[in-house]
Amino acid sequence: MVRSSHRHWRLIGALILSAASSCHAVDNGKAPKADQAREEKQVETVGAAMREADGTYILQLRATSDGGDMGDALIRYRRGDKDYDAIARHVGPVPVGQWVLVKPFPK
Repeated sequence: MVRSSHRHWRLIGALILSAASSCHAVDNGKAPKADQAREEKQVETVGAAMREADGTYILQLRATSDGGDMGDALIRYRRGDKDYDAIARHVGPVPVGQWVLVKPFPK
């Protein structure tokens, strides 16, 4: 696996933060109550995460800008990696081999 430079990590982080800050629900007042309830329960996400048997987290993330730019990242965090504990706390419990949604990262 090729390791990304710090510059690439900053770019990915900036794209994800940009996408997280630009995402919002649109309420035109015309949705039926059932649709409104579903929209309120939807979780804003920036991608998905899976945990392997050895504890490695795999994150598939997507970010888009208001201008339409889009970026995808597939990132692996192994035990001992610098940000492993922070990622584990942010993603929360992940059953081995299953994907869960990833909420936006704090700014």
